[in-house]
Amino acid sequence: MRPGSEPWSLLVKLHQALTLPRSPSVLLVCWRWRYEIALVVGGPLLVYGLVAALGPDWTQVVLLVNTTMLVMWPPARRRVVAQFWCMLTQHRLRTGFARTWLHTRDGRLPVILWCTPTEHGEKVTLWCPAGLTVADVTAHAEQLAAACYAIRIEAQVHPTHSHLIYLKVVRR
Repeated sequence: MRPGSEPWSLLVKLHQALTLPRSPSVLLVCWRWRYEIALVVGGPLLVYGLVAALGPDWTQVVLLVNTTMLVMWPPARRRVVAQFWCMLTQHRLRTGFARTWLHTRDGRLPVILWCTPTEHGEKVTLWCPAGLTVADVTAHAEQLAAACYAIRIEAQVHPTHSHLIYLKVVRR
């Protein structure tokens, strides 16, 4: 028999296709949306603190100068855009994992631990639950790249921990 043609492998594939991804815990939802939560909660708190410390007029000046610097100074603008792409990549990867059935038999998705901007895109660190390997991620690399608006995605296993996977999302 050729590999993958065993009768039970068809049942495994059918079971995986029929299993929905599990609902995440509240802690995991907070981790996934940490940047957005920080903006929604931290932004008004920052403005409130500035108004209390400087007054409304100087708060407007400080916010205008900071916003202008972020928009006009190229290194700051590149950093903001790179962080935006990191946030977007994380959300799009999770959507790609769910849509390509890249989860364990009980529906657990890989956890995105961290995402950092690189020269050509982003580097994402994944924690894979038992049952997922780098081969599973590599098999769906083309669909994940399309989900992330990327040219390609390259997966490699961590040198000492096989449950950690590095994804290189190449945009440019």
